Amino acid sequence: MYAINRKIWIFILAVFLMSGCGTHQLKQAQDSYNEAARIEARISFEDSKPAGNLLEESSQALSNYYIALSLVNEAIGKYTKDLEQDRLYGTALMLKALCEWRIAAMDETADQSRPQKIIQDIDRLVKEKKIVLGTRDRVLLKALPGLHEHALGLQQSNPDNAGRFF
Repeated sequence: MYAINRKIWIFILAVFLMSGCGTHQLKQAQDSYNEAARIEARISFEDSKPAGNLLEESSQALSNYYIALSLVNEAIGKYTKDLEQDRLYGTALMLKALCEWRIAAMDETADQSRPQKIIQDIDRLVKEKKIVLGTRDRVLLKALPGLHEHALGLQQSNPDNAGRFF
């Protein structure tokens, strides 16, 4: 009797732990994204730092965005059903779009069209009622294309080229 109860508890614990994997992975991705955003904000408000420190911090922020993107891609790839069940799949897709946006803004070698493609995919999924977005994510869905174009404009070295993004 005791052995059966023990096996049942082990099974319940295993199911409980496995069900949180997608959510845990998404939380790690969000934490990495938030850390990158904190670093970027700190860089923006601290003009007095030597250029070497700014470059190092920018590199650290970019690295954190890439880590967040990797984690969210892994969560989406491995735990789609769990994320859908927890109603977090749309949030994961929006986090992916945010990561791609910041990477494109910071890394000129990145695919600059990627954020727009992801936003279009998310918008299509929302319209087809395949995903549900919370209020924050719906606002981001509408704002992100403009934010991405603004970042592209800031990257232009020729002001005449930059004008088409503003």
